[in-house]
Amino acid sequence: MQNIDLDLLAHGLSLLFFLSTTLIAFSLYKELKDEKYWIGFPIGMGFLFLHELFETFEQFFQVSIYDIGAEISEIIGAFFIMYASFGLRNILLNVKKTMNEENSDFDLDE
Repeated sequence: MQNIDLDLLAHGLSLLFFLSTTLIAFSLYKELKDEKYWIGFPIGMGFLFLHELFETFEQFFQVSIYDIGAEISEIIGAFFIMYASFGLRNILLNVKKTMNEENSDFDLDE
């Protein structure tokens, strides 16, 4: 019984953190004027939240939507997190390049 309670607590915390991160990622997307790369964070986190939700249903409610639904949502979520991270990297490289051109004393490599 105690083992199930710990599993339920772990899944509950995981769901809470995924949902919170999804909401924060969406607010970041809106704050940054709907830039295309930033939408990847809330979409990716939403699909990872969905994966965790499928897993929770399978484990605690014996609902068999876990098999393919959870795996597909995990793949889609990971893809969108990768897409957003790629965009973040490009944006930071552009900022670094601009800062280096404007100020020769500024160097992020040091």
